[in-house]
Amino acid sequence: MSDEFLNHQRGLMTPAERFFSITPGAGDLTHVPRALYVGVSGDVVIQDMDGNQVTLVDLAAGVFHPIRCRKVLGATDATNIVGAY
Repeated sequence: MSDEFLNHQRGLMTPAERFFSITPGAGDLTHVPRALYVGVSGDVVIQDMDGNQVTLVDLAAGVFHPIRCRKVLGATDATNIVGAY
């Protein structure tokens, strides 16, 4: 496979290349995501990079949300969440 972008520098505004499933309440994420994908809409409760708890109300399903966080907390009721980095 040819990758025309192999030598381009990655940044927050470039497409994500790696993805991981997120289980709310499972502790610190394995990677700090560039974005969270929500499969089934609902509230997403995160711990931001400074340790503050924030509730993001009724995030839409089927969308990548540009959110960087250290945790997705168990009070989250959105499901099928994927981290992208």
